[in-house]
Formats: sequence, C-alpha cells, structure tokens
Amino acid sequence: MDLTVFVYLFILLIMFALSYKYSKCNEQKYLLIAISLFVLLIGCRYNVGQDYMLYMQTFLDSKNDVNEFWVRNYAGTFELAFSIFIRFCNSLGLPYYFLFIFIAFIQIYFLFKYSKQSGAVFPFIIFFYITCYFQDSMNVMRQFCAFMVILNSIVFIKEKCFYKFLLCMMVAFCFHRSSLILLPFYFFINKPLNLRISLQIVILFTIFFSSNIFYSYLANTIFPKIEVFLLSQNIGDAYYFSNADVFLTEKVKGGFGIASIIALLSDFLIILNSNKLKSKYKINIEYNLYFIGVIFFYIQNLSVTIYRLNLYFITFKFIMLGYLLFEFIKCKKYPLSVFLVAIYIAWYVNGIFRGANMSPYTFIGE
Repeated sequence: MDLTVFVYLFILLIMFALSYKYSKCNEQKYLLIAISLFVLLIGCRYNVGQDYMLYMQTFLDSKNDVNEFWVRNYAGTFELAFSIFIRFCNSLGLPYYFLFIFIAFIQIYFLFKYSKQSGAVFPFIIFFYITCYFQDSMNVMRQFCAFMVILNSIVFIKEKCFYKFLLCMMVAFCFHRSSLILLPFYFFINKPLNLRISLQIVILFTIFFSSNIFYSYLANTIFPKIEVFLLSQNIGDAYYFSNADVFLTEKVKGGFGIASIIALLSDFLIILNSNKLKSKYKINIEYNLYFIGVIFFYIQNLSVTIYRLNLYFITFKFIMLGYLLFEFIKCKKYPLSVFLVAIYIAWYVNGIFRGANMSPYTFIGE
C-alpha cells in the first residue's frame, strides 16, 4: 500500500511541476519528461483499472487466431485504432503491455497538446485532470483516448474549420465510436448560453435534489423501449440500457454521496463565476459542453448509457476547474483556492483507497 500511495502522489506532484515549468519557459524537454514518465508509470502497470484484464486477455487471444480476432473486432469489440495497433504489436512479437503503453501515450500526448490553447492555465488543468479523471481514465481507457482527441478539436469549432473538426472526430471515432455523439454539436455549441446565472444555479440544484425522479423515468420508461428496439435490430450494445456499470457501482460503494456534495459545491462555484471565465478566457464552448454534462451527471445513477455518453461532456469539468482556480489565485481569493485544492486532493486520495480496482498499484513483473 505504501507503493500505491507513493505512485499516485508522485504522479500528481511531478505532472503538475513539469507542466508548470513547461508553461513558463515552453522548453520541449519538460514536455518530453512529463510524457515519458506518465507513459512509463501508467503503461507498465499491472491489473490496475476495471478492464485491465479484459484488454490483456483480448491482446493475448489475438495471437492465437488472427483471422478470428479481426472478425470479432469488425463486430465492435475494439475500434479500428486498437485493432490495428494490436495487430501491429503481434507482427513484431511485442508483449501485451505495449497496448497499455500506447493508451497512456495517446491520452497524455493529446492532453499536453491542449496546452497551446490554455497557456499559463495549463498546470491547473493538469492538477484537476489528475485529481478528478486520471483514475477514471484507467477504467474507461478507449473513451478517454477519444476525449483527448476531441479536446483538441475545440479550437476548430472556434475557428469554424469544419473539415479539420471532422478529421478530429474521425480520429476519435477510431478510438471509440460513441464519440460521434459530439459531431452535431459543431453547428450550435459555440452560441452563447442565454440563461441567467441564477437560473443555471436553480437548474443545478433542481437536478441534484430530483435526480432519482429523472433517473427512474429514464430507467423504467425510456431505456426499456430503446433496448427492445436495439435488440430487434440485433445491435449488441443493447445490454448497456439495462445493466449497471461495475465501475459506477464501486463509486457508490466508495462514498459517492460525499463525492456528489463535493461535485455540487465545485459546480456551484464554476457556474457562479462562468460569465467572467467565458468572457476573459474565451472558453464558451468548453463551458457549454460542461453545463450539458452537469445536468446528466446527477441523474446518471448507475446507468452505463448515461455515464458513457456523458463522459464527453462532464469531463470538460477539469478544464473549467483549472480556469477557475487560476482566476481565484490571480484575484487573490486564497481561501477559495485552498478550498478547491483541498477537496480535490481529498477526492483523489479517496479514489486511491476506494476506487474501482485502483489499488494496490503494481507493475508488470511483480
């Protein structure tokens, strides 16, 4: 357990320190060190994350019957990028952990690529990525690869470069097909959200306190109809609409009620300061996507469907938190700054001990 705590805290501290140095002097050596350390520590882990053994077994099975592997993946087990990479590793005789090295590299490379858009705010974005979503990224690996690609497509929405945005969406699709949900948002997500701050806060608290009502309606009325339709079309993903996610179940067991209170407080602060953040840092798109995510976050309960689709929206929260903390520090609102840092370090530490298969943290060969 001592190794587990050390690894997680080391990742948090070293990634923040290196991203801070990189944002200050823009020297590529800090970028290379950060990416290398992340890939080494995350790529060479063993059985950390809910789906680790499934990925490993799929990789090993692919060695036995290459043709059967391609047929199975054509049906949708893994998307194109992963299927091609697994086949590439097999052709070179590389061991299974190169798949996890590849996943870690894609995630951290595209995250650091976003630093060009965020500038001095980037170290704070890294802090909240590690404390909020880093552990999730080891459970929902392919989707986080897709999300990091999408994160870098936001600039093309701002610049109204549809073809470049479409190219990013195609790349994201190669990592996880659910990423296509964001494609239609290109046409309207950059429009101002014409809701007063007070109304947004009312929506936030209404959703929070009425979440069970909304979820019951979805689970008992909407989802069964969708599932019947998908089954009639022989679509294999139909089971998502009736099954609870093991990862989310573990979150509930790990004190998700307290986590919801922490989430609510931080969401309140983001929304309360949203107009200032949007006008000052030009993050209208990021905020709009985040606000959609907030609405569905509190009603997702144990639904695999809502969680997986909402990941592309709610995950923008770590971007918003990064800008919020940067603004608090800049305006010398130190009590609020300390509060944000403290509650998310607590969130992170709780995830170490009570997250879905997050500990003990072991490396290959141990």
